[in-house]
Amino acid sequence: VPEIIPFLLTALLNLPLALTVRQILAIDLGTDVLPALALGTEKPEPDVMLRPPRRRSQPLIDPRLLRRAFVWLGPIETVLCYAGFAAIYVGFGYGHMIGLPAWRWLEAINPRHLPPYQVEALAKTVFFAGLVTAQIGNAFACRSETARGRRLGWLSNRFLLLAVAMELVLMGALVYVWPLPKLFSLQPVPPEYWFGLLAFAPILYSLDRIRKSLAQRLGARRTRMDEGGSRS
Repeated sequence: VPEIIPFLLTALLNLPLALTVRQILAIDLGTDVLPALALGTEKPEPDVMLRPPRRRSQPLIDPRLLRRAFVWLGPIETVLCYAGFAAIYVGFGYGHMIGLPAWRWLEAINPRHLPPYQVEALAKTVFFAGLVTAQIGNAFACRSETARGRRLGWLSNRFLLLAVAMELVLMGALVYVWPLPKLFSLQPVPPEYWFGLLAFAPILYSLDRIRKSLAQRLGARRTRMDEGGSRS
């Protein structure tokens, strides 16, 4: 979702493109590959044998999975990435380029002053880095459809931890190691910006944890109502 929306918004609203094709390839063929493979090594959930068996006709990719990906997790990533993207334009006094008001006081307190082309490159880099860090939260959220990370064990999937570490190293190389930034149209990110970018992972994970808790409560309530109806 956050890879498709930038092209749609650019085509429909004439906004600056937030993500280039090369950056998408760097994500899909680079940073996302190892965490995706590591999820395939996830151990069975503790209560898997207490659940009713899956129907033979039930597909692995069902409407519930599609809703979770395209209506919930994907839009959250998109909002987070565009928040960082917009903050760069507004913070450097170019909010009008994306249809936002120019908050001069933000520009006044910003210790850095960049020309428009560097601001555009930095905004794309923040979007790119935000997408990678949000995908880290997504990976941990997708370890289970219902269980929390603490119940699964935060350190139980060592392959996922290693994959996330390598993902961060690759992202750092793409942003800082010449000539990769030039090749992928990226701009070195000031160190203090990473405090906000790295927060994307726990924000996404926490929102999905809230969703799981609400879904469990609704499911338990529905079960009690069904049991009460069957007894009556």
